[in-house]
Amino acid sequence: MELSGTSGNSGGAAGYEYQATASLYEALLLMLGERRVSEVVIEPDNHEDMCAKIVVKPASPDKVSSVMTVLAEQDQTFLYQMKTLSHDVWTVAAFRRVLAGSTAWHEADEPTRRRQSALQLLLDDETLHYHFITNAQVKSELRCLVGSFSNAPALPAKLLPKELLDQHDSIIGRIHIKPDATERLLVADTLELLRTKGGVPHVNVTACRTELKNLFWDCILGRRTNTVSADEVAAVMARHGARRTALPAPYYVPPSNADEAAAILHDTGCVIVIGPPDIGKAALADHLAAGFDLIDHPCQHFTLRNLNDLEDKLNTIGPVLLIAKNGWSLESGSKSTPAADLAALLNRRGADKYLIITCDTGVYARLPNYLRTHLEPHVIELGLEHYDADRRWKIVANHAGLYGWQLASLQAAREMLLEMLTEPFSLAFFGILVRKRIGEMVHPAEKQEEEFLSLFSMSTSHYRQLGHTLMKPSEPNGEFLGQLARDALRDTTGERTLSLLASFPHEPTRHAAMLLGWFVVMERHPKISLNRHLPNMIDIAKRVHENTQVQLTPAEYIEHLQMMGVLTSTDGDWYTLDNNSSDAMRRLVLEKRAEVHPVLMEVAFEFTRPMHYENFGKQLEGISRLILASYTERPLHDYALVRVAQAIDAHLPAALNLPNRFHYVANVEAAMEWPWGASPTARLLYMLHPDRLAKTQEVPSWKWITAGWRSEIGEPHETALESFVRRIVIDFLPYTRHSYANVSNRLIQFLFPSQALREDCIRRALHALEDYGYTDFGDGRHDDVDLFRNWPTLLALLAAVNAKPFVSLFPPVPKWDL
Repeated sequence: MELSGTSGNSGGAAGYEYQATASLYEALLLMLGERRVSEVVIEPDNHEDMCAKIVVKPASPDKVSSVMTVLAEQDQTFLYQMKTLSHDVWTVAAFRRVLAGSTAWHEADEPTRRRQSALQLLLDDETLHYHFITNAQVKSELRCLVGSFSNAPALPAKLLPKELLDQHDSIIGRIHIKPDATERLLVADTLELLRTKGGVPHVNVTACRTELKNLFWDCILGRRTNTVSADEVAAVMARHGARRTALPAPYYVPPSNADEAAAILHDTGCVIVIGPPDIGKAALADHLAAGFDLIDHPCQHFTLRNLNDLEDKLNTIGPVLLIAKNGWSLESGSKSTPAADLAALLNRRGADKYLIITCDTGVYARLPNYLRTHLEPHVIELGLEHYDADRRWKIVANHAGLYGWQLASLQAAREMLLEMLTEPFSLAFFGILVRKRIGEMVHPAEKQEEEFLSLFSMSTSHYRQLGHTLMKPSEPNGEFLGQLARDALRDTTGERTLSLLASFPHEPTRHAAMLLGWFVVMERHPKISLNRHLPNMIDIAKRVHENTQVQLTPAEYIEHLQMMGVLTSTDGDWYTLDNNSSDAMRRLVLEKRAEVHPVLMEVAFEFTRPMHYENFGKQLEGISRLILASYTERPLHDYALVRVAQAIDAHLPAALNLPNRFHYVANVEAAMEWPWGASPTARLLYMLHPDRLAKTQEVPSWKWITAGWRSEIGEPHETALESFVRRIVIDFLPYTRHSYANVSNRLIQFLFPSQALREDCIRRALHALEDYGYTDFGDGRHDDVDLFRNWPTLLALLAAVNAKPFVSLFPPVPKWDL
C-alpha cells in the first residue's frame, strides 16, 4: 500500500505512523489494562482515514483470578478512529464531518469499498462505542465527549443532522474523544503499560514495543491478516522477558468480600469500598457493576470522574448505577476544595439510584468524623487478610516488578515475607524498595561469596533444582533473602511511608511537582546531585512557601519521587529521572491537578525573577514547557498564568535590546513561541512567526502597537517602530532558523503598513547574509544553501519598496569546465 498522498487530515507516512502507534496503545489498554478483549481487528485503510476497528469478545473466565465480566452478556464493538490535525483544534463542524463521513477501504484482490460512516454504524448497532483519538485539542463544545465514559446529558449542539435528532438519546454515552494524544505521549504510555501491566522488564520495554508496533504495521500495510490476538501479544512480551505472575493478580476479588459488598449495594443502594493502594478496590467495583441488574427495569451504568459529578447524575430519569473510583481524592480535603458530602447526597437520591464508590483507606480516614459516622453502614474494607497465601503472594510478586534471578530470589523468601505482611502498605512502593535492596545487597555479597556469582548465570532449571536450598533459612542465601524481605517491609511500614503521608497529606505530591517543574524549565541532564542541584531548588522552595504555605524539603522531594517510580538512585548522591520529565509532569497533573497546579505556577513565576537576558530565550522556552505540562488542556488566562505572562512582558523590551546579534535572534525566536503575552511587543512577535503568517490574513494595528510602546518603554512611537523593524530586517531575517520563503508576500503585507521599511536596511541585510553565507577557499565561492533560506524573502522586500535590483559586492564566480 502506498504511503504518499492523502485527502484527509491524517495522511502519508506520518498518518500511518500515528495510526500504528495509537492502535497499539489502545489494543494493549484493552488486552492488558482492562482485560476486555481477546483479539483486535485493524481495518485495512486507504489514504482518506485512519481507522482501527476493535471487536470486543469476552475473554474466557480465569478460574483463578479473572472477574472482568463486564462483557459477559453480549459482545460489544469499539470502533477506534485516529486522526492527526496540525496547528488547529477540532470544532463541532469538523468533528461532524469525520463522524458522518464514510471511509474507503479495500482488501487484496478486491475492488475498493466504502465503510459506512461511524454515525450510521452507531445507529445500526446499539452495542457499538465510537472512540476518536487525535493529537490535537478540541473546542469547549466538544469537551463533554472527552473521557472513557461520556457523562454529558446531551450531545453538542449541531453534532447530529436535523433528520437524526430523534435518534439523539440512543447515541448518548457511546461517542468518546481522546484529545491531546500526541505520539510522544502514546509511546510513553505504551512503555508504561508494558512495564506495569505486561510485566516486561524495564530494560526490554522499548524493544518489545518496537516488535509489537511492527506487528500492527504489517496489518495496516496488508502484509498479514488484519487480526491480532491477545495470545500473539503475550508471545511477543514473553520473548522480551514478561513475567507471567503479573497477569492475573490485580483482578482477583475475594468471594467473601464480593458477596458482602453485593448485599450492601442491594440493601442500602450504596457501597463504599476502602482499602490500601493496589489491593483490588477497582476490581471489586467492576465485579459488582458487571453482576448488577434490576429485574423489572433496565439500568444505565455511568462512571464518574469524582463525587463532584454525582449530584447531576442523581437527577437522571430512570434506574441508574453510578460508579466513582477514587471518589475522594487527596485534594478533596484541602481548604480550597471541600470533601463531597456524600451523606447529604444519599438523603436526596431516589430509590432507583445506586452507587459504588472506591477510596484509599488513608484518604477516607481524613474525612470529617460526622461524615464517616453516617457512611459506616455502606463501608466494606479490603485488606490482605482477606486473601489466602497464594493470592497475597501473586499481588506482592506482581508489584515487586522483578524478573529472572530477582524474581527467583524473592520467591525464596516467600514464606517469611507472607508472614510479615500483616498491615496495609503501598505495594507499589514495596516493589521499588525490593528492587533497590536487591541491588544494594547482591553486589557487596557478590564480591565476598562465590555462590552469589553463580546467581546471575543460573537458568530456570537450575532455580528449580536449587529451590529447596534457597528456601532453607539456615543457608547463606536464605539468610540474605530473609534480611532483604525484613528491610523492605520495615521501610514500607515505617516513617518513610505511612507516617510521612499521614502527616503531610498534600505536600508530597507538591514536592514531586516542584522537582519535576524545576527540571522541565531547566532541561537539565537527567541526573541530579543532592549537593549540586538541590541548593538551587531550596532557594526557589523558600519563595514558593511564601505564597503556597507548602514547606518543601529535599528529603521529601526524593522520597515521594522514589515512591512514584519517577526517580531512581544511582551512585552516591546522584539520582536519575527514570521517565521523561515532561511526560511525568503531564501524568502527575492529570491525576492531581488541583493539588499541584498552584505550585507549578509558582515555580514558573520564580523563574521570571532572575531573568538573565543573554539566556532569556532558553529560560522562556523552559517556562513555556512548564506551562504546557501544567495544564491538561489549552491554557486559559487564569490569574496564575496572567501573573507569569505579565512578568515576561516586563522583561521583553530589555531582552530585545541586546547588542549581541546571536542573543537577540535567540530571544526573538523564543518570544515567537510565547502565546500568552499581552504587551504589544509580545503579540507582534507571536504574530510574526512564519507558521502563523501562513494561516491568517491578520495585519497588526500599528497605531495600537506604537501607542502601547509609548506607555511600555517610554520612547516616542516613531523611534520605537523604526528601531523594531530595522532590527527584524537586519539582525533577524538573515540569521534566523525560520524560513519565510513560502510567506514572503504575507511578510510584506505584515510589515509594509508600518511605513518603516527602508531600502538601506534591506540592502544591508542582503550584504550581511551574503557575507555570512559565502566562504572563499581560493577556488571559487562555496555556499551553504540552508543559510540562504531567507534570501528570496529579502529580495522580495527590496522589490516591494521599489528599489533598484541588488548588486553583489563579491566578484563574479569563475566558470571553467574541468
